[in-house]
Amino acid sequence: IGLSNGFLVYAQKWVPSGLSSLLITTLPFWIVSIESFLPDKPNLNKYIFGGLIIGFFGVSLIFFSEIETIFNPGYLTGILFILASIWVWSSGSIYAKYKKFNSHPLMRASIQMITAGILQIIIGLILGEQNEFTLSEKGIYAMIYLIIFGSFLGYVAYIYAISILPVSFVSTYSYINPVIALFLGWYYLNEKIDLTIIMGSIVILLGVALVQYGSRKNLKKA
Repeated sequence: IGLSNGFLVYAQKWVPSGLSSLLITTLPFWIVSIESFLPDKPNLNKYIFGGLIIGFFGVSLIFFSEIETIFNPGYLTGILFILASIWVWSSGSIYAKYKKFNSHPLMRASIQMITAGILQIIIGLILGEQNEFTLSEKGIYAMIYLIIFGSFLGYVAYIYAISILPVSFVSTYSYINPVIALFLGWYYLNEKIDLTIIMGSIVILLGVALVQYGSRKNLKKA
């Protein structure tokens, strides 16, 4: 989590947020690809594979205007950092899924976040980022929100979910997050929701439902 989030944050220096969101939605494909090398890998049936494709197509509809920016040479460094972030997160998720632990998921998530925080503080000090550190009132509220909902609730829920559910299904959260963010922006900030966003959201939900169906079929076979 420390390296993955660190790479992702660092990539924002070069890459716009829309392109970052689009690239992050490739996470399920990375996870499925890494998982395919395991000796006791789950079956990647046609429903899971089709659902991943459909879900990614839905996200691409929403961020269609960002697709061409992938080929912008000025974004290359940022794109490489994002891909590194996704690879680290995918590898860590697979490890957390199949490694046998005796501790509770809450304890594991806590240790990971503490270690990641210490690592990022050390890296930040080495890079001299403390000289540019400022914290506004809005920044404090945002930090508190991320601590509670992003870390304490969100990451703990993720670690627990991959311990009991197929990791290919859990990884589809990367499809759902942009949809939730867009509709929250519409509800609280009066941001525009057009027909393309609505269609893309419906396609995403269909893709996720198909992945869930395929995962259930695998569980029944097991």
